[in-house]
Amino acid sequence: LGGPSKKLNVNVGTAVSFSPDGSQIVFRRSLGERRSAGLFVSNADGTGEREIAWIKHPDGIWDPAWSPDGKTIVFASGNPSGGTKMYVAHVPSEGGTITPVSTQRWRWVGRMAWLPGSSGLVMVASDSAAAPYQVWQLDYPSGEARKKAPRELRIGAFELGPGGHRGLLHRGVGVLPRQAGLGQGEQHLL
Repeated sequence: LGGPSKKLNVNVGTAVSFSPDGSQIVFRRSLGERRSAGLFVSNADGTGEREIAWIKHPDGIWDPAWSPDGKTIVFASGNPSGGTKMYVAHVPSEGGTITPVSTQRWRWVGRMAWLPGSSGLVMVASDSAAAPYQVWQLDYPSGEARKKAPRELRIGAFELGPGGHRGLLHRGVGVLPRQAGLGQGEQHLL
């Protein structure tokens, strides 16, 4: 950080995730000419870009997260347009076949973070049109999914602390109505 900014990669369609050693990043790019979404890895300085996987539209790729051991990248996939069609998938970080982590399907899956030892993931997701966004835990590699928040909270975002032992929930300002004691713009430890 510091100094002038530098363009690294173009047409990046999601937040990036760093490899455990910080030397590489992973991101999604829409590939209109192929009607697909691709998962790309590059060096942290933007060089050495390569496609490691792709999926055909209408399915997509969102919010990749690199595993702590550096071997796996997980991401939300599927079609978020109506119904419960989204799932969590993974691919080897060197490239390969995209496979679902779980048979669980959600209406929407957002940002994910790995738990210590690559034992599972914590993510924000909604399992039906009537359900609010909730914090879920997805065991890895078994794929068992369960809600983690102690009560119904409408979550805007979350962060895991160092070591993955504490979480911080955030409600975005002006996004969803006040509910269950969690006000807009507030942050709570999980």
